[in-house]
Amino acid sequence: VPVTGVQTCALPICGVGLVGAIELVVDKKTRAPVDAKGPAPDYLYGRIMQSGLITRPIGNSIAFCPPLIISPADVEEMFSRFRTALDETLDHGTREGMFKAA
Repeated sequence: VPVTGVQTCALPICGVGLVGAIELVVDKKTRAPVDAKGPAPDYLYGRIMQSGLITRPIGNSIAFCPPLIISPADVEEMFSRFRTALDETLDHGTREGMFKAA
């Protein structure tokens, strides 16, 4: 299922099978990663958890490990919740100056 509508602070997307990760970056062109010890990854993970989505934070990346029996509709729901959390993080982080390069 293609991931569409991912904001400017998320790139690259990588994965094997159903396990995948999205790295938070300051700039898509340079691919400079967001500081993993800064507030942005923690804020995003908190928003993801509040949405009811279970993911794994790994540094400045968010890993997705859905069950093998996941349906295409469930994948869409998973990424819809992620997009909402990412949008909220981008809005909050832009106002608060959270996006700093590592």
